[in-house]
Amino acid sequence: MRIRTGAGPHPAVLLLPGSGRLDRDGNTARLRMDLGPALAAALAQHGIATLRYDRRGVGATPGDWRATGFTDNRRDAAAAVRALAARPDIRTGAVGVAGHSEGAVHAMSLGANAEVAAVVLLAGFACLGEDALRRQARMIVRDLPAFVRPVLRAFAGRQLARIKATGADVTRVAGMPVNARWMRKLLTHDPRADLANIRVPVLAVTGGKDVQVDPADLDEIRRLVPGKAEVHRIADLTHLLRRDPGPASVRSYRRQLRRPIDPDLLARVSGWLARRLRETARPPNRPDKTEFRIVPGLHAAHLLHERKTVSFSSAVRRKSGLALFWVVTFTTSWACWAVAILLGGPPMSSPTVIPYLLGGFGPVLGAIAVRVRRARRREPGPAHSVSSRPGVRWFWVLPLLVLASATVVAAAFLADALGGPPPSLTAGQNLITTAGGPVAFLVGMLIGGPLAEEPGWRGTAFPRLRASMSGLQAGLLLGVVWAVWHLPLFFIPGTVQAAFGLLSWSGLLFTLSVIPMALLTGYAYERGGVPASIAVHFGVNTTIALLTVNSPLTPGLGWVVLRVVGLGLLWLTPRGGQSAARPAEALLRPATVTRGPSE
Repeated sequence: MRIRTGAGPHPAVLLLPGSGRLDRDGNTARLRMDLGPALAAALAQHGIATLRYDRRGVGATPGDWRATGFTDNRRDAAAAVRALAARPDIRTGAVGVAGHSEGAVHAMSLGANAEVAAVVLLAGFACLGEDALRRQARMIVRDLPAFVRPVLRAFAGRQLARIKATGADVTRVAGMPVNARWMRKLLTHDPRADLANIRVPVLAVTGGKDVQVDPADLDEIRRLVPGKAEVHRIADLTHLLRRDPGPASVRSYRRQLRRPIDPDLLARVSGWLARRLRETARPPNRPDKTEFRIVPGLHAAHLLHERKTVSFSSAVRRKSGLALFWVVTFTTSWACWAVAILLGGPPMSSPTVIPYLLGGFGPVLGAIAVRVRRARRREPGPAHSVSSRPGVRWFWVLPLLVLASATVVAAAFLADALGGPPPSLTAGQNLITTAGGPVAFLVGMLIGGPLAEEPGWRGTAFPRLRASMSGLQAGLLLGVVWAVWHLPLFFIPGTVQAAFGLLSWSGLLFTLSVIPMALLTGYAYERGGVPASIAVHFGVNTTIALLTVNSPLTPGLGWVVLRVVGLGLLWLTPRGGQSAARPAEALLRPATVTRGPSE
């Protein structure tokens, strides 16, 4: 909660974001709208307090976001309004609600509550949910090649019918689990009845370039609301509440997110709420940021439970989790490898093999330590963690495995073309024979690196870094740490790193190549979870071993290729998987699974 210091009581507004795994700022792991902070800051200039909260199972709120349905979100919003209105420092009769996308639909239902004095609807639809989703689908596929559109329309239609027909909570679309219960409720929901019951002033704003909500619904909102309804259709505004002079398309979302929320929109909304809540303009004070945790399913008295340090404590938990991971990982790996260095033998000879292999499992042991402590403290998982349950995101494993191997192959053939040694499988065949055959070789390559490291680097450290930085920044930082972690291997005779030499060009380029490798595995993690990052790690390591990459030119070109591919993927892919409300896209391109009890 953000509330000014000094004498109260103050007017207040509850902020409701769209759909998905959203934190209090309205952000998901891959779509950072930052709507909550922008609205809160604008309202603070008028002395209006704001309350926003993490969805169930996200950030500081306990529970499981996958077990949260459409009706659950509505109930949580109603409980939050009651909790806000019951506070002694909030003025009676001066509580407003502002919702975006799905949040706007829930705000419509709150307009009939006695505690609510004003309602703001940002990109809220005013038709049957199924009609809104079908329009979204039409707007999305129009950007695709003409020959693809009929196929995707037919596919989306079949899957929509399948979701409507099934009674299961979760069904599969193109092999991916989809929250059928949430979708069924949304398909049958008609907000027009809620609009007709609103008894307070309404401000409705939709962008003329919103491809997810029909701007024409503004006319329906104005017609249905019995009282005063002020509607605005802003010409260049999109669903992300940014202005975009180009064609309306979800393909421009990545570019739009580089800009802030439209300042004119913020001024319009905050000024309107200030007038409706009868708040006279005051010089802005330094606000006192107080956080509340909304605990779903509890009485309003419990919802009022203050957690003034929840943001601070969440940050402390996140940092302490990272610190524990770093300590366990580096202590385990470097201690084991120090023993291997002292023993002096080849890495796969006795007794050096034992500490050598154990050292590689430092990251997974660090991950286990963090998870055990989190379970004991009953803390929620990181908001940016990606599910890796079988069947959820395994679609990405094979394409990313092929892409990873292709980067090494491309580097090897480029090196050959530039005068380096030609690619050869001779040493790789000998390595397979030494390992005891192809199966033993592949199993060894899978365990000795990907399985031993990825649950730690990507499954544990990466999502915690993502809580405070972008995917690019998290990948770069983790790449540097990962490169430093490998340094003792240069001093164990017989390792690939020792063959390169730490102070040689090959050794330097190998160390540098770890950084773009971290970008590529980070991209894979955000698409397919730990299985996808394991596939990338396995593909790169195995291809390097088979091609016997030991020339300085080859790892150097590998570093370039990996960097181009990793940065290219991060640049070309929008930050948002599902936007604040993109259920129609989930039919065309399914995203994360959600699951919950029946509505």
